[in-house]
Amino acid sequence: MKILSLTALSVLALCGAANADVSISSMPTQNMSCDAGVCTATAQKAVLNVGDLQTMLAAGDMTVTTGGVAKDIDIDQPLTWSSMSALTLDAQHSVVVKKAVAVSGAGGLTLTTNDGGKKGSLLFQDKGKIVFWDTESSLVINGQAYVIVNTVSGLSSAVAANPSGHFAMASDYDAGADGPFTAPPIADMNGTLERLGNRIAHLTIEDRSGSDVVVALIATNFGIIRDVTLSNVKVTTGHSHNYVATLAGYNLGTITNSHAAGEIVGRGASMGGLVGNNSGTVAFSSAAVSIRPRKDFNGDGGLVGYNGGSITASYAIASISSESWAFGGGLAAFNAGSITDSYALGAVTFHNKLGAGLVGFNALSDKNKINTSYSTVTVDADEAGGFLGVDNAKYCSTDYWDLDTSGVSNPRRGAWKPKDDPGITGLTDAQLKSGLPQGFDPKIWGSNPNINNGYPYLLANPPQ
Repeated sequence: MKILSLTALSVLALCGAANADVSISSMPTQNMSCDAGVCTATAQKAVLNVGDLQTMLAAGDMTVTTGGVAKDIDIDQPLTWSSMSALTLDAQHSVVVKKAVAVSGAGGLTLTTNDGGKKGSLLFQDKGKIVFWDTESSLVINGQAYVIVNTVSGLSSAVAANPSGHFAMASDYDAGADGPFTAPPIADMNGTLERLGNRIAHLTIEDRSGSDVVVALIATNFGIIRDVTLSNVKVTTGHSHNYVATLAGYNLGTITNSHAAGEIVGRGASMGGLVGNNSGTVAFSSAAVSIRPRKDFNGDGGLVGYNGGSITASYAIASISSESWAFGGGLAAFNAGSITDSYALGAVTFHNKLGAGLVGFNALSDKNKINTSYSTVTVDADEAGGFLGVDNAKYCSTDYWDLDTSGVSNPRRGAWKPKDDPGITGLTDAQLKSGLPQGFDPKIWGSNPNINNGYPYLLANPPQ
């Protein structure tokens, strides 16, 4: 059995679900052979009726497998069972959860991807999520057993006891009941956090001690954070910190398919809507976070403050307003890494310094590049660039900014410095909405007047 390596997670979502699949749905069962607790696809397109599957689970353990003909297993209809039975979903490529799966008894769930295939993943789309009513239930993903927790405090304790462990959240959780955390709930994490498509709402962190140099849900991530969604999160700092964010202050690992919405108010050398300092990988993720810096010198980015790693297929809806000595951009404040297939919407205000649509400062670095990305961000800054602020690298390619929405209508000001920065092109609002810009891959990008207000969007990371 071939299990996908963790390092490949940053590119998984681009693969999406295949056309050849097993659909667990309300349609009649067809092209499936079910015997002795195993249902196997007998054709590239097969259907397993969800009622039939639930009936079989009431009687005992079940395995659903694509065999050697189908590729993905798609959960297209809500699935629930209350018995002690265990369900195994074994796919040649991906397991795609599009509707809610509820293990409402003491049963278990095993998920296997890339059994004979490659570049597949566990994917959550539409309203897909997995809920466990009993935290003692068994969850195994690609051969790895996960500890199931149902609160942020429980997650904090579990990670503290085993920072290299594998953890999953049992269901949606309202962290408002916890009151404000006065420090990052999780210090260092070396293992895996899988949210299973569930949300953490109303998480509040109020760090006024100044003793924590990093402030976020997870201070430092060395491992893998997957499928985490934070809604109505609020982070407040009263003293100066190095890195401030909602999800991870300092990322040295992988963050994929994760999203945050809320606000940050405070002081930090590098503040980002999702990550403060990314020196690892951020992929298929987004942030819609209001950032209000206080005093000091700040670098503020809608998604990431400092990027020294890679950002792929991600976006930010920026709302940054600074009256202090600060600089930044709609996606990142400072880039010394790579940004590919990403974009920023919204508005940034830097009255005392440098501001730009996508990145404030692009450093000279051998690995530095910004490719196939765009910005429509409204820029209000003393030194305003439509796409970049200062570009020392000049390694941009196939990048665009909106001449109308940005307020930077001079086609020579894709960057504040230098003028006429190569690889960056200004387009009118109508041009950006008329179809994909030249060089944008239609296998990665979509264009639809009814999606993303008509602007290009990421097929594998559509607007939240």
